[in-house]
Amino acid sequence: MEVKNNIFMAFAKGSVSKEGVTPKLYVGVGGVFIRAINPTKEEMAKLYDREIENDPVYVTEKEGVKSTRLTFICQFDPSINKGCESFVNITFFLRNEARVGANSGKTQIIDKYGRTAWADEDVLAAKEIPQYSNGPAKIDANYRPAYSGEENLIGFLKQYLGVENINIYKNGEFITNPAPENCEAGLEKIANYFNGDFSELKEIIALQPMNKVKAYFGVRIDDKGNEYQDTFLNKFLKNNATNYNSLIDVIKENRNNGGYANTEFNLDAPDHNLKLWEVTASVIEPSATPFPPQDNSNPWG
Repeated sequence: MEVKNNIFMAFAKGSVSKEGVTPKLYVGVGGVFIRAINPTKEEMAKLYDREIENDPVYVTEKEGVKSTRLTFICQFDPSINKGCESFVNITFFLRNEARVGANSGKTQIIDKYGRTAWADEDVLAAKEIPQYSNGPAKIDANYRPAYSGEENLIGFLKQYLGVENINIYKNGEFITNPAPENCEAGLEKIANYFNGDFSELKEIIALQPMNKVKAYFGVRIDDKGNEYQDTFLNKFLKNNATNYNSLIDVIKENRNNGGYANTEFNLDAPDHNLKLWEVTASVIEPSATPFPPQDNSNPWG
């Protein structure tokens, strides 16, 4: 069969080649603005100034229980982070069920001030205040079961807004804040989050849109050596905090109990201010015999 010598232009135009961008990772305490909470694809495209291919999914369901991902798109404040103004995500995961202790079987409860305690079934059913060895739990009688993941979220929002504590230390003892209305930190519409309605959180952030919050950032390394930005979620600080000892102590305690086992926080650094994550490459020493000795008996040379 004769093949005719026809010439085809069979390639599409394609696109301009670009260099791959490796995201920068950071460790240490950084102060951040909150730029968005669970944004739409269009809002993300505007925020990042690039095309976003897929619609984000914030609500999932597994074995009949819904979960929601709450992603706060944050940006480092360059004035306190050595000029860094990169975006960074702080993400919380909530499950539509009460948080129950794996070993104790007790249910975590939370009040309108964001205080938590643990109650067994009888105490919870009677709506009593849990009793500890050192006295009653410091929690309001009008409590409710806490959603799994809610405690950390409340702690984050309280530090961001600068909400006062209901228990304050004065003259060597803890007393109740004389202005309890300034201490309220409750989520009234949290059930809506599992239906994709995050308007309550957007309204909360809008109360103080120019506020900042400090978090301890780390780098999580998976079993394949891939590195990802991570955030310690169990404790945050108000933006005016300069002493990080309490935060570092909580991180160390959490790690001693098995938490954040694969995340590097660089806790032994001389200071804990935000810095670019750098991995020191291993130096490979040259071998004394860089090539194997020649085998003259090889007939193939």
